Amino acid sequence: KITDQVERAIALGLDHICFTDHMDMDYPEGEFELDTDAYVKRVLELQEEYKDRIRICLGVELGMQEHLKERQQAYIEKYPFDFVIGSMHLIHGEDPYFGKIYEEMGDEEAYREYFRATLENLKRAPKIHTLGHLDYAVRYGRILMVSLPTFALQNMFQSFFVTAEKPHLGFWFTVGAGCTNMVLDVL
Repeated sequence: KITDQVERAIALGLDHICFTDHMDMDYPEGEFELDTDAYVKRVLELQEEYKDRIRICLGVELGMQEHLKERQQAYIEKYPFDFVIGSMHLIHGEDPYFGKIYEEMGDEEAYREYFRATLENLKRAPKIHTLGHLDYAVRYGRILMVSLPTFALQNMFQSFFVTAEKPHLGFWFTVGAGCTNMVLDVL
């Protein structure tokens, strides 16, 4: 529940929290069409309810596509977002998560096209505050599938450390994983 997240943020002594739900217009399966009116209404209610305890910001993660610039700009202007993340979830209408794009283009070409499209979207993007997960396409390429279990474990342990209120352990775990990766790259 969203109120659990707000209460946890307060318990951790945070002075603000920002919710950024996904909105992917023209996503092939339509899975990420956010009911923005209901979402905004709920966050604004929480802002009022918790105004003396924590600042609650309204955000969105917007799936960027080159043909959606005007539509996305109108969307951002329609709502009182405090923070907008621009993310790339599709390459030529295909989500890298499902792997089809790598079969069609090959990993290296798919990566190049992803980064080219990301750059073009940023040049034309509506007002966004930050770019989300630049590594999205790289996560799911076949080249990386061999190391996927260790990647998943690393992310899982980082989450455990943060949840256990020991983020410094997560930091050192990440440093250790990075050093191990560099050594293995040399070998």
